[in-house]
Amino acid sequence: MKKFVWRAQKVLEVKKIEEQRKKNELLTITESLTNAVGLLIAKKALLKDMLEQLNTKDPMKNLQQRQIFFRYSAINDEAIEQLKRKIAELEKQQKEKIAEFLKIRQYSQGLEKLREQAKIRFYDEQEKLDQKQADEDTVMKYARVKVSSQ
Repeated sequence: MKKFVWRAQKVLEVKKIEEQRKKNELLTITESLTNAVGLLIAKKALLKDMLEQLNTKDPMKNLQQRQIFFRYSAINDEAIEQLKRKIAELEKQQKEKIAEFLKIRQYSQGLEKLREQAKIRFYDEQEKLDQKQADEDTVMKYARVKVSSQ
């Protein structure tokens, strides 16, 4: 029996490699996004803790600490805004990569279905050819027996 060979196999392999590459890119972006969100949460928590510490003390005694805190919080607020912009950009990139990944995956799955259908057709045709050959061999064998018996 002949071996099954699908002409578009290389295309499928290339699409699988491309799908894996897009998946890795998506994982990288997701990791960056997770890190940025974690950093944002940490900065907000730090500001909140510092403010709570200042509020527990007498306002007149720690006036200098309050001034330092407010200067620090202004700088930190800008950093938080930058992080929010970075998170928004990463989320946008993540959505784009997800869309690209899904498009490639659908294409790959479509190719795999076509491959399976072609494989089924190939084996069905091979089975028919084998059956035809077996029928022909049987007819020839019967004809030889018939001719030799006469």
